[in-house]
This record gives sequence, C-alpha cells and structure tokens, in this order.
Amino acid sequence: MMRGLLRAEGFTVGRKHMTTQMRRVGVTALYRKPNTGRRAPGHRSGSQFTNSAFTGLLHGHGIRISMDGKGCGRDNVFIERVWRSIKYEEVCLHAYETVSAAREGIGRYINFNNTRQPHSSHRARTPDVAYFASLPQPSVEAA
Repeated sequence: MMRGLLRAEGFTVGRKHMTTQMRRVGVTALYRKPNTGRRAPGHRSGSQFTNSAFTGLLHGHGIRISMDGKGCGRDNVFIERVWRSIKYEEVCLHAYETVSAAREGIGRYINFNNTRQPHSSHRARTPDVAYFASLPQPSVEAA
C-alpha cells in the first residue's frame, strides 16, 4: 500500500527498498494468520440466510432475493472483500468509543480508499480515477 501511495505522488520506490525502510522505522504489516478462514467441520455457512423464517420476512416486506446461484458467488466475493478490508485496515486498528466515532472513522477510510489508495485491480489507479475514466465523455460540438 505504501509503495502505491508513493508512486501516486511521483516517487519510484522498489519493493525491497520499501521493506527496508519500513523495517528501519519499526512498521510491520498486519496479516491474517493462515487457515483462519477455513470452515469448521459440520458448519453450514450461510444457512441462517436460507432459513424460511428469514426469507419469509424478506418476502413479506416485498424484498426480492436471488438464490439461483447465478452471479451470487461473484457478488458475495466482492462485498466480503470490501468488508474484510474495512475490518482489518480500519475497525480492528481503532477502538471506537461511540457509534459516531466509528461512522466518522469508517467514512474517512472509505474516502481515502476511493480517492487516494491505488488498487492493483485498477492498474495502480484509485477507484475514483478508474470509475470516472470509464464514463462516456460528453461530446463538445463546435458552435
């Protein structure tokens, strides 16, 4: 992340140099331990969401749900990845005293993530740059 931020500011820094500098100032990366995402035997992940009481409540409020398997996996992967990033890069690093402090901190993180943090999936561009570059440009006609 730090290397990408520096590159966005115009500095060219290699991975090894960045690692050395971070070690020198005592900064270490936070990672999940291996196999912490592995399912426990007999655990039915997501079963609470297929429960008839839950789905009936949604249908009772006019909410349509998709359980045909088309696109659900990809949609869930994206959402789970976003929330995982928010959890490990923001929430776990701060002990919020109030809900308003949590809203402010998470809002600041999302703003930073969208406007300043380069993403490898966007070819080292920020999500804002990638999104706005994909929009059709208005045509300028000579008067």
